[in-house]
Amino acid sequence: MQEKWKIKIGEKIYKSEQVDTVSRLLHKLKDENRLSEDVLIMRPGEREWKNAREIEEFEGLFIVDKLTLEEDETVGKEPREKIQDGKCPQCGSENPPDSLCCDFCKLPFKKKRESAQPGMDLNFSGLSEKTITYDFNIKEVLIFAFSKLKERPLFFAAVILFSAVFYSIMHFVSMFAMILTPLFSLLLVIIGSALFSIGFFNIFIVTARGGRASFSDFSTKSHLLFNMILLDFITFAVIFFFSILVVLIFEFLLGNREAGMIIGSVILAYFYLRFFFSQIILVDKEYGPAESLIRSWKITRKKELKLVVIMIIAPLLLFGVLTSLLSLFSMVIRFRLINYIWGLGILYVLCIPIIALVYAYTKLEGRASQKQA
Repeated sequence: MQEKWKIKIGEKIYKSEQVDTVSRLLHKLKDENRLSEDVLIMRPGEREWKNAREIEEFEGLFIVDKLTLEEDETVGKEPREKIQDGKCPQCGSENPPDSLCCDFCKLPFKKKRESAQPGMDLNFSGLSEKTITYDFNIKEVLIFAFSKLKERPLFFAAVILFSAVFYSIMHFVSMFAMILTPLFSLLLVIIGSALFSIGFFNIFIVTARGGRASFSDFSTKSHLLFNMILLDFITFAVIFFFSILVVLIFEFLLGNREAGMIIGSVILAYFYLRFFFSQIILVDKEYGPAESLIRSWKITRKKELKLVVIMIIAPLLLFGVLTSLLSLFSMVIRFRLINYIWGLGILYVLCIPIIALVYAYTKLEGRASQKQA
């Protein structure tokens, strides 16, 4: 069976045996200003998704806008070659009739491409389509987290320790600021938490993508501060609105406040799980607050139990193993050394689920690199 070209647009994959059909699809996407970094292509016989601009056959699509058509009134300039029947006059290769330049020799054409109307159907003849959903394996993401921690144990211990120090200092400063004015203290906490969250998640996103994160990654996306603050506010408002609404319904309509508190807590936890990746999405894709929440809600559908395992059950098991081992060796290891090992172990127990969750996000988005997978 002949291998096919594959084009991934969002959550849909298109397949074709003909490179010309793929080229026509990419041209249409470019006309509609939809040829973004999220459009990925897999060559026949390969198993790795690549950005369209990395595929040699389609480099002509990304010639800088200087190739955007010049009008005929350009006097004194050599006219561009005309394309006839899709054939390049220089190298003779076949091209789509609406090509801006030759996909092979990069010769610019004079013929002007007609702009397509937004929302045009992408179902070309020769393309088969299917909707795909991504998932993650708990064992796989935890093994990935252990492997990354093993590669750079001191770096990740320093990140978690820095987090603890940062929030301790911010708490102390906010308490001092409260003496002056409560409003200033509140703003300090909101801005500090949002700014730190951006840098913190960016470090783990770089790690999950297979890169080598550094403390400089804390500041590379600070321009997202306003969106992060807005996202935190919207998330807080939505979660507590529904939780409090349930409590009020049970208390005043059914007369059972205790049941309302329990169900309200369950709803709060459920929304927290569904919105958990919203901050990571905002940092990774630089989406707006609303779009990040919607996307997080979408990719976490039917993944709630897996998230609970990684967030709560796995850390508790790791904590239990750490405690058991230290108790076992407490008779032969000095007490002070036990405390140091305990402190370092706690840092790693906190770090493993974070790496695992961010890697799980890359799997759900279908953006984990082939090396990681």
